[in-house]
Amino acid sequence: MTIEYKSLPNKPRYEYAKNKAYELLDRLNIKSYPIDLNYVFETLGIKLISIQAAEPLLSASPEISSLLSVKAFQDKSIDALTTIIPTFGYVTFYDYSKSNERIQFTLAHELGHIILDHCLDFKETQYFRSKMTESQYKVLEKEADTFAGAFVRPANLVMSVNEKYTPLTVFNVSDLFSISLDAASVCLQIVNKFCQNPRLKNEERINFVESQFYEFLNAKYCTICGCTFVSSSAKYCPICGNTPLKWNNNSVSFIEFYRINVGGQTVMNYNTYPVNPITGAVSECPQCENEITHSEWNYCPICSLPTLNKCSSCGKQLAPHFRYCHECGKESIYFLENALKSWDVEAARIKAELEESNMPNSYDILY
Repeated sequence: MTIEYKSLPNKPRYEYAKNKAYELLDRLNIKSYPIDLNYVFETLGIKLISIQAAEPLLSASPEISSLLSVKAFQDKSIDALTTIIPTFGYVTFYDYSKSNERIQFTLAHELGHIILDHCLDFKETQYFRSKMTESQYKVLEKEADTFAGAFVRPANLVMSVNEKYTPLTVFNVSDLFSISLDAASVCLQIVNKFCQNPRLKNEERINFVESQFYEFLNAKYCTICGCTFVSSSAKYCPICGNTPLKWNNNSVSFIEFYRINVGGQTVMNYNTYPVNPITGAVSECPQCENEITHSEWNYCPICSLPTLNKCSSCGKQLAPHFRYCHECGKESIYFLENALKSWDVEAARIKAELEESNMPNSYDILY
């Protein structure tokens, strides 16, 4: 059967590469960072072998040694290489002696070659790039780099983080995505271009990021009471009313630094109350503990506490354990009615119980 190859592109297809990266994020349902690229390769059925482990295969496996050269593996300037081996399929070889941060981007780059069909579409790439000109090679390399950047450290995600919280530094970006400082610097340069020229922004990709990484982006942490919860609109802590809130992401290292060096609260697991999943009304009164057996009840028949907790100022419906409105910062009805104790009283009780049981604290993300 005759294989019809495509012509090598004259210039990098940047948008094509970015679209393919976002399609893969969606396909693999990736919702947080850093990405486990070993898992990605395994999920896609791509064999991942270190160059160091592959060298002995050249003499032991004739079908491999006929395609790969010893020289390629001895070239210390090569971080990784990808090819298709009959009966093996796609195989990516990488140098595991490099730093983890460098390997992270290198593997994403090699994945770009695969997802962009660089090994299949062009006759010149069978099995290596020896038949390509230098300019042709650079075109495909730029496409793979573009894919890798959009996949392993999307600038749109960093831009969203910067709009919601204190802007990330190059060190933050490096920690967050487990990439080198050089790769993190390139990412921030792209973000700055977006900010300087809004016409460069792609609203479709921004919307995808906001949806795909909703919990990742909107996890909040209060440095006063240690509350953690997820909300895209919160400006105030619903437990103690503190503002501003911090991004609850340990990869950025702020949270741990604050607790150790500034004396902040550890993450606290404050009491919640069961609610009707449809109406949001409490199933048990937080003030008198009477069971609310009828969904149409607007007030507790024993103590007259409303079955819905709301903001005393803007009227927004709130979770039963919220002492403050997370949007306007005013007290909740339940807190004003003394159905909820002050956060520091509950925090002291939780700490005392933890010390008594000698168990490590745990936390839940509150929705």
